[in-house]
Amino acid sequence: MAEPATATRKFWRGAEQVVIEGNGRSGVLLRRDGVPSTILTTTASKEGVHKVMWVWNPRKIAAFRDSRSRFTTAPDPVADGG
Repeated sequence: MAEPATATRKFWRGAEQVVIEGNGRSGVLLRRDGVPSTILTTTASKEGVHKVMWVWNPRKIAAFRDSRSRFTTAPDPVADGG
């Protein structure tokens, strides 16, 4: 298994990061070559980070994109690159 710091650098390298809101939490959408690849959210308090949640499943990312289109007229960072 790779060292966590090395794996993290490889994971983030080349990924575009877009701040989003998902499930009522702030999060980050990662895109590679314009294609959504990962959604990351956390739970935290003043004591620190309690959970880091990753979504890599393309169907779940598509469901996130589809649910956003029902609730907002703002540009969709998943679909439009912004």
